[in-house]
Amino acid sequence: MTWELRALVEWCRALSTGDEPQERVFTVTEPDIQFEAFGAGESLRLRVLFQLEYRPPGLPFARPKDSPAEADADDVVIDFTPGLAGIGNFADALDAELVRFPVRR
Repeated sequence: MTWELRALVEWCRALSTGDEPQERVFTVTEPDIQFEAFGAGESLRLRVLFQLEYRPPGLPFARPKDSPAEADADDVVIDFTPGLAGIGNFADALDAELVRFPVRR
């Protein structure tokens, strides 16, 4: 959703300042995608968590989906350390793409 991408842009821009982020976790209406920030400054690490239908196609589930206690074993996680400039560039690129999708009023 457009407003959620706008919020992600702002969250990433806040991270790119190098200050300790107020919110360590960014989630959207669709709870199967989540962003987490670890550390601060140039060593800031971002984790993107993909659950359920956002997992890569064909990747088998390791455990039964109906077992909440074991659901985390099936998450797909990507960690990266882009540096402050990289996070800022990512925010700028998302912002540029959002121009094509104005928020409906």
